[in-house]
Amino acid sequence: RQFFPKDERPEEEDYVVGFRDQVLRYVFGRRIWYPTGGEKVLVCYKTDEDIPAEEVESFLEGVTDRPINLSALRRWGEGRPDGLTFNQPRGLAITPKGNLAVADSKNGRIQVLDSNGKVVQTIGEGNLNPDVTGPCGVACNRAGDFYVTDTWDHSIKKFSPEGELTATFKTETSGRFRINLYGPRGIAVSPNGNVYVTDTGNHCVRVFDPNLTYIKTWGGAGDQASQFKEPVGIDVDPEGQVWVADTGNGRIQKFTAEGEYLVEYQTAEPMPHELSGVEPNLKVLPDGRLILSLSNEGTFWTIDTKSKRVKRYAVANPKLRSPLGVAVEGKGRVWIGGRDTGFVCEVNVP
Repeated sequence: RQFFPKDERPEEEDYVVGFRDQVLRYVFGRRIWYPTGGEKVLVCYKTDEDIPAEEVESFLEGVTDRPINLSALRRWGEGRPDGLTFNQPRGLAITPKGNLAVADSKNGRIQVLDSNGKVVQTIGEGNLNPDVTGPCGVACNRAGDFYVTDTWDHSIKKFSPEGELTATFKTETSGRFRINLYGPRGIAVSPNGNVYVTDTGNHCVRVFDPNLTYIKTWGGAGDQASQFKEPVGIDVDPEGQVWVADTGNGRIQKFTAEGEYLVEYQTAEPMPHELSGVEPNLKVLPDGRLILSLSNEGTFWTIDTKSKRVKRYAVANPKLRSPLGVAVEGKGRVWIGGRDTGFVCEVNVP
């Protein structure tokens, strides 16, 4: 199953390897052939076109280092405490009261837990769609409102601090354009209250005001600066700068609040067309480092963009599979959710 089956994906032409057919294709179609029995070749060409340089950071140091194993300080779910369970927990957020909001995705709800793991609030039951992945992202503003990406309802929803549904964005006509969301995942709230969403299936970032009134879009499908291939994780730092995990292109891009491209950091090789289940979440730590979850390899990273250095971590006690949601509690304390293990845990990240 492809992640977004409706996408128009480029198809590679099958080249023949027979010598006669290679010659005919070259003579009549100027198609490059392989050496007989060989492999595909990379062809470069010289051009006089003026191509502007872009500020692109190369692969960060440490991406191949062995992960550092961490032990959970606290662990909730799988019956702890008091029978608490999750079904594929995804996005996480810290509320203004210091509680932990968990996108309990396949149960179609947000569970809010206090410092002892007690459920103090359940939000969205009957309003959030549990189909396929269920709701993926959750974020809170300073007033305590909850914003949720209801992924396969293709909508963004706002709930009051009391859990009442107060606003929904699903589709809207803006000028000559119709804004249709397609599988939105990541969500973040900026210092001024605006809401930033990764519209994953449309390969772009959407911006809304605090009441989910549409403001603007940037991005589009591609691998150039300001373009994306199925972006997921997103966060806004205290200066209002926006960080986006550009999943399929294996990089993190940084933008101004208005969407102006600033820089990118290559974290991995670009990924193949099949991205099902790859849902990196991204948060900015208080010291300016980034934290990125990589469910496909079972680790999460801290990224120091100044030293260009990565540290890789894994939760080994108990083992956390498919780390996904990330929430920063402060002073090095980070909550990580395991989509395939059904629990969330707190770790101390050096």
